[in-house]
Amino acid sequence: MSASGQYIIASYPGVLIKSNNLGQSWFHINASGLPVAALSSISSIEMDSLGQYIYIGYNGGLALSYDYGLTFHTVTPPAKLVLGAVTPSGKYVVGSAVSAYSQGAAACNDIWLSTNYGLTWNMTLQANATTGCPINMLTYLSIM
Repeated sequence: MSASGQYIIASYPGVLIKSNNLGQSWFHINASGLPVAALSSISSIEMDSLGQYIYIGYNGGLALSYDYGLTFHTVTPPAKLVLGAVTPSGKYVVGSAVSAYSQGAAACNDIWLSTNYGLTWNMTLQANATTGCPINMLTYLSIM
């Protein structure tokens, strides 16, 4: 949701919907450039405070829109990311991905950061014996 609440985006299997008027009415997004398979496997949706930059995480991929959801292009992240948060400007995006490291039966995640609108990603915290398990699958990330 945008900071004003004007733009809201949501999904259900096979469909991406959006509201431009505080949720009073909804329409289907054509999602030009979004792989058809992505629509049935969306795991996370984030947007900047204006609603211009939209990030859609799906099974093994990431789709980005820089034009309020009119068109999307895909980026292959270095890991299977679950998006966590986007800064108000949309420039910085944080996500997590299952790590090769685990603590017993507990799965651990590595933390990934993009500083260029989701185009490239760098691991900023890797789970290991020294750091432990910095985040688990049920923990959400936040950017202030």
